[in-house]
Amino acid sequence: MRPTILNYIKASLLVTAIFFIGCDTAPSTPGVWKDKDIPAGKAEKLHQLNTDLFKAIKTDIDDAELLLSKEYLEQKNIKVQFDHINKLRKDDEYVLFKDYYIVNKGDADNLKAADSIELAYKPLAKEMYIACFIPKNKLDKTMLTIVYGKYDIGWKANSIVLGYYTQQGKTSTELYELAKKDYAQGYLVNAINNIIMAQNCMSGSAYIRAANRYDIVDFAKKVMDEANSKFSYPLTISGVKTNPQIFTISSNSKEGEFTQYIYYLTKLKLTDTAAVRKENDEVKRHIADTFSGIDKGKKTMYYSAMNQKPIVGKSIDHLDFEEKINN
Repeated sequence: MRPTILNYIKASLLVTAIFFIGCDTAPSTPGVWKDKDIPAGKAEKLHQLNTDLFKAIKTDIDDAELLLSKEYLEQKNIKVQFDHINKLRKDDEYVLFKDYYIVNKGDADNLKAADSIELAYKPLAKEMYIACFIPKNKLDKTMLTIVYGKYDIGWKANSIVLGYYTQQGKTSTELYELAKKDYAQGYLVNAINNIIMAQNCMSGSAYIRAANRYDIVDFAKKVMDEANSKFSYPLTISGVKTNPQIFTISSNSKEGEFTQYIYYLTKLKLTDTAAVRKENDEVKRHIADTFSGIDKGKKTMYYSAMNQKPIVGKSIDHLDFEEKINN
């Protein structure tokens, strides 16, 4: 479709607006200004970048493209990314959580990142702006981070990324503390569940460093190594007369619910549902004998019994059972 005169006018107005925003003077000293420390006049103009971009993403992809850098426009599936962002913002109100105004060292041809213990980024322009948004009401908060650079033609967004900030309503630090508590009580599986979520939330934004990131990574390695040395699959569930064997366990966290999956082999015929159910009742009673503490906390235990391990691309018969735990 050929561009109309109206589209040219609209594009010109947007470019003019971007240029106008880009005309303010940057501080001469390199540095990082965070949240309320960003000068009021500067903050107002930077926040307007977010307003314009969100509006354009929602209403007109052509307008959005005028606000994006050349590097970002070279990515594939931009429309898919925008649809996903719009869905997230429709599901819950996204609010500005933290933002950073940056003046990098050096000149346009030899830029170095401004000193910051909290940020990790590649200096793409003399002036940069990083804005992080999180949903207002969700327990599992997906952080949306937008990175802008100020170029000759004005401010442009050159990165839009998503990542967990919280899972089960807890940050990486809170999950790390829970994992340490679980480990101290001998609840190894629970410790693994929580430290995995802590690692997920540690990188809510690829540009923000978690202060305790090395502690989290080291602890995750410690509990994983211990689990690998302690549990050898298939693992016979002690205390169950029919000797079912666990061949894998996993977990999943989603909004307001945590699910622990137990997959095991049974020697019973799956057609004898009464017998398999009776066996599963024993599995439920004795699962904590094998995995200490796995029956603690608020979660759904999901058991899947089968006569053979799953084969990729092939459907395997199985019987599934659930158990709600809240203690």
